[in-house]
Amino acid sequence: MGGNPNNVWVYLGGFLSVVAIGLFAVWSILSNIISGIFIFIMNPFKIGSKIKLYDPEVQATVVNINLMFTELEDDDGIFNVPNNTFFLKTVKGINAEKTQPN
Repeated sequence: MGGNPNNVWVYLGGFLSVVAIGLFAVWSILSNIISGIFIFIMNPFKIGSKIKLYDPEVQATVVNINLMFTELEDDDGIFNVPNNTFFLKTVKGINAEKTQPN
């Protein structure tokens, strides 16, 4: 072939590294989507529920739930939490009922 056989290992190693990084990225996205589906099915909290996350400790109100992220609002504003966080970290529901406007 006219090439150095040692270069084949360099090319193969580089290719496998790129594939590994790509699989990790896909795994992260699929993990959030599957977790979002479980949140919709299991319904551990609803929009308007107050929850407390541990590590880091945050107490917030659920604003929106979608397939990738759950939006929470605390005194500092609105922030997104990846859905797989709710299966990897401890979460406590402070109130299970959705707050109704008067």
